[in-house]
Amino acid sequence: MKYKVGDAVRIKTWDDLSKEYNFALPEYAHYPKGIVLPGIVLPGGFYYSDQCEKTLQKKAPDRILIINEIRFINHFSDHCWFYYMEEMGWSWIDDEIETFIEPVYDRFEILDL
Repeated sequence: MKYKVGDAVRIKTWDDLSKEYNFALPEYAHYPKGIVLPGIVLPGGFYYSDQCEKTLQKKAPDRILIINEIRFINHFSDHCWFYYMEEMGWSWIDDEIETFIEPVYDRFEILDL
């Protein structure tokens, strides 16, 4: 895990992810049967759907999210740890994150007043 709770991170764009990974239909990913959403299969079987992209563009146009929790799931391969971003209601893995955003503190936070 590259990031910690409270970090602000920027999520990669659909174009960036599709260049790095393969576009696929959900039967190639760990995705509920009966749901057909075009998307990108990421390492460990994680799936980035076009619906996820649309919601991200709507809720966070700057693509910056705050990590609220780090969670573990044991039925994926080696990518078992992921970041939960409450504002989106979805989880993300390191491969989907473009960069860490340096926090900006005001002088009162620095002085702990």
